[in-house]
Amino acid sequence: MYLLQRQMMYFPWAAPEHTRYEVIDIESGGLMIKVVTQGSQGEPAVIYFGGNGEYAVSHLVLISPYDSIANVAAKHYPFFPRSLIKDKFDSVSWASKISAKTLIVMARDDDIIPISHSQRLLEALKHTQPISMVYDQADHNNVHLKAGFMPMIRGFLAL
Repeated sequence: MYLLQRQMMYFPWAAPEHTRYEVIDIESGGLMIKVVTQGSQGEPAVIYFGGNGEYAVSHLVLISPYDSIANVAAKHYPFFPRSLIKDKFDSVSWASKISAKTLIVMARDDDIIPISHSQRLLEALKHTQPISMVYDQADHNNVHLKAGFMPMIRGFLAL
């Protein structure tokens, strides 16, 4: 598991086969990023991957966030020592540095990032007075398809 942990965490997925989606491939530095769009002709879009030294953001949207990958991994693989996890992504430890207005979207039935991990991050972000939304009868892979999902995000971002 130690040798394969990054393959287990960062596995690629096949693009949807629905005709309403368009898949755009963006290549940069030998890496391929697949962007899946849903027929929104004429609407502006920004795809931005900033670095750790970038200007502050005013709004932050987190969908199924976690407290730390080490904690999530411990939930799924309790026999695997946390000390051997290469990429810990300890979001809770960074939470105090966030000042952006924050929206956290969670799926009640998320079995990849259990809602308890999202709620721990929500608690760590209480100084930002985050807005949270929990979708019932939703999981990690379908929360974005729930009614009102995109309008809620657009409203939060005032787009």
